[in-house]
Amino acid sequence: MNEFAQSDVSVIHLAVLHELLFELPSLSVFFFINLSCTLAIASICVFRFLRCNYILSRLSFCFLAFICIFYQMPLALFSTQVEASLQQPWTYALVVNGGAMLLALWGFLSRRFDCKQKVSHCPDQKFGIYFATMLFGAICLLAYLWGVPWNCTGLFALIFDPWLTLLAREFGIKLIGSSLSTYMFGAYANAVAPILILLSVWLVRDALLHRRVLSGLLGVFGGGLAIVAVLVSGTKGLLMPSMLMLVAGCYFWCATWISRIATIFLAIIFVMSALVSFEMFKERGGVVGGAYDFAACSVEVDTCQESRELLQSMTARDYSLGLPGVFVKPLQDRLYCLCSGGTKESCPTGILGDSPNMSRLSATDKAGRSLTFVNALLNRMLVVPFQVSVWHFMYAETERVEGLKTLPFSRRLLGESVNMPELVYQKYGSVYSLGDRTSTSTAPTSFFLAYPAYLGLAGFLLALVLVITLDIFLVIYARFIGESLLPILIGGIIIMCMNFMTSDFVTVLISHGGVAGLIVLLIHALLRKRYS
Repeated sequence: MNEFAQSDVSVIHLAVLHELLFELPSLSVFFFINLSCTLAIASICVFRFLRCNYILSRLSFCFLAFICIFYQMPLALFSTQVEASLQQPWTYALVVNGGAMLLALWGFLSRRFDCKQKVSHCPDQKFGIYFATMLFGAICLLAYLWGVPWNCTGLFALIFDPWLTLLAREFGIKLIGSSLSTYMFGAYANAVAPILILLSVWLVRDALLHRRVLSGLLGVFGGGLAIVAVLVSGTKGLLMPSMLMLVAGCYFWCATWISRIATIFLAIIFVMSALVSFEMFKERGGVVGGAYDFAACSVEVDTCQESRELLQSMTARDYSLGLPGVFVKPLQDRLYCLCSGGTKESCPTGILGDSPNMSRLSATDKAGRSLTFVNALLNRMLVVPFQVSVWHFMYAETERVEGLKTLPFSRRLLGESVNMPELVYQKYGSVYSLGDRTSTSTAPTSFFLAYPAYLGLAGFLLALVLVITLDIFLVIYARFIGESLLPILIGGIIIMCMNFMTSDFVTVLISHGGVAGLIVLLIHALLRKRYS
C-alpha cells in the first residue's frame, strides 16, 4: 500500500478509486432509473439521426449524444459502484439524466432550427481553401515553436530520446502554462490539422480518380506533415480530433454507403494504428538523456521552479511519466546546477544510462502489448471521464469549496481561483494511479458536471444556458458558411463536444481550438464567396 493510501484510509475502499471492472449491477431502483433514462435518450438520439443525419450540425444534439455515451451509459453499467462511493448518488444521477432530458426537450422545442436533409459536396475551390489552411497552420506552429524551442519539444524527444517523451510533453504543455504558444498549438491540433488532413485525403482521392499526380503528391505531403506536426508536443491523444473530422467529412462527402464505410473504417484503423505505433516507438531502447536536455530547456524558458517541483513529485513512484526512478536523481542534479548559474559544460552531463529496449520483444509479446494499449485507450476514452466526474462529486461532498472560485476568469474577477482538476487528482487520482503524485497531473471533467458539483442548481442552470447559447450561435453560423462546408463544421462540432466531456467550456473554446476552428471556416466561406 502506498504512502498516500496509508494516510487516507477513509477513501481507499471506494470502488471508483480503482479501475472499474464490469459486473452485473444490483437490481435496485437506482439502477433501473439510470437504465431507463439512458435507453430513452439513446432512442431519441438514434431516431433524430435516422430522420435526418444533418442533425449533427446541432451542437445540442451532439452534446446530448456524447453525454449519453460518456456519462449515462457508464452510470447505468456502474450504478452499484456509484451508490457505494457517493453520499448522495441521486444528486449525481439527477445532474446527468436531468441535464440530458432537458437538452432533449430543447432539441424538440427548437426543431425548426434543424438542417434539412441535403447532399453536400467537397468545396470546388479546394486549392485556395487548402493553402489558406496550411498558412493558418504554419502560423500556429511557428507561434508554438517561438515559445517552446524545437529541441525542447515532445516530438524531438520521441525521435532522439524516447524515454523522456512524456517528460518533454509535460514541459511543452503543462510547465509552459497558459500562453500564446499553448493556445496556438491547441488551435492547430484541435481545429487546423483535422481540416488540413481531411482536405489532404480528398486531394489524394481526386488525384486517383482523375490522374492528377501533382495534386496527389501535394495531398500526401500536406497530410503527412500535418500529422507529424500534431505530435510535436508528444501528445498522441491529439490525433483523435483528426480521426473525428475524417469520419465526419468522409460520411457526408462520400456519395455511396460503400465508400462511406470503407473510408471511415480506414480512417479509424489509421489513427488507432498511429496511436499504438507511437507507444511502441516510444519504448525503443537508447541512451536516456543523451539528446533531450530537460535542465537546459527549463533554464531557456525560465521554468526552473516548476521543473524542480515536477522532478521532486516524480520521486513518489517508480516509472512516473514512464521514467524509471533511478533516472530522476541525475536529472535533478543537472537541473539544480544549471538553475544555480552553472554552465552546460561544468554541470553533470544529464546522460542517465541505457534504457530497456521494449522493441526487441517477440512478435507475440508485441501483439499482446498492442492489445493492452488499445484496451487502455478505450478505457481512457469511455470509462475514465465518467470515473473522474464522480471524483469531483466526492470532493464536493467531503471538502469545503467556494464554488465561484472554480469558474474560469475567477482570478481576474475575484482575485483568487481554485484549480479543482489539480486538487481532485492529488486526493483521488493519486490513489487510482497507485501513488503517482506528479505535480503536473490533473483530473479534469466536463463543465456540465463540474459546475453543478460545486455551484449546485445555479451551476446546473449555467451549464445548460452555455450549451443552448452556443447551439443557437452555431445554427446561425451554419447558415452563413454554406452547404459544402457544413461537413467540416459538423466535424468541428463533434470535436468540441468530445473536448467538452473532459474540459471547461471556456477552455475548449480558447485553449482547445473551438474559436480557432470557426475562424478557419469563416475564412473558407469568405474565399468561396469571393471566387464564386
